[in-house]
Amino acid sequence: MLKTWDEFWGDLVLCRLPELTPGIDRLREERAEWLWQTLGLWPGARVLDLGCGNGMVAVHLARRGAQVTGIDRIESVLRRAREQAGRLPIIFVCADLRTVSYPPGSFDAIMLCEVIGLMSREDDAALVGKARRWLSPGGRLLVDCPCPPEPGPHTTSWDLPEGRLTLDSTYSPQTRLQWLVPTLRTRDGETLELHDPYDPAKPDHRGVLRYVYAEEELEQVIRQAGLAVRRMPHPASGAHFVLLGETLG
Repeated sequence: MLKTWDEFWGDLVLCRLPELTPGIDRLREERAEWLWQTLGLWPGARVLDLGCGNGMVAVHLARRGAQVTGIDRIESVLRRAREQAGRLPIIFVCADLRTVSYPPGSFDAIMLCEVIGLMSREDDAALVGKARRWLSPGGRLLVDCPCPPEPGPHTTSWDLPEGRLTLDSTYSPQTRLQWLVPTLRTRDGETLELHDPYDPAKPDHRGVLRYVYAEEELEQVIRQAGLAVRRMPHPASGAHFVLLGETLG
């Protein structure tokens, strides 16, 4: 049986599964500290988190005084994020990143963490271009992306109260496409798979198709949007790279 993100997978994969990571609160706080320093934030800074997922990093930034707006297309995940945020100054919006819009200069910093590559490359470039316009003078855009993985199939599994969750991953260096297929085999013997219709331009498929950018390729996309680019060391993973775009002038 196929399930969409909203029907099942968003809450399971983006909310409950991360909570199984040992020391997850400490890791989130460390990431928030790194983002605070890297983006040059201050109390009252206006931050936009595009593809905010479970919103936990946004929550940690808001606790430091940032005014955060988080956008994601999965309402079930945003409900959990709003519960965690409580009275903090965070606005969570359910919207498609391809159509969302803000006035020029609306934000001092914008984050794109593990979002680039899930849409078409044309949509990615358009989103980076919009982000450039939304930045205030001196604003910064942070892009966090996975590095190309080893070719071939890989499998990871977790035991959950619902059953056994398996993530199968295959990467093709020729197409630069990574195919991620999570499957839950429930304790009742049912098999649930993810159907992700994010990009209508892609063939109908199970799981998630991600285009994995080379660092140089994504640098060019950011430069073409009118931002200066710096490579940054990733704070936690050698399997990811970070690019920091800064407004010129």
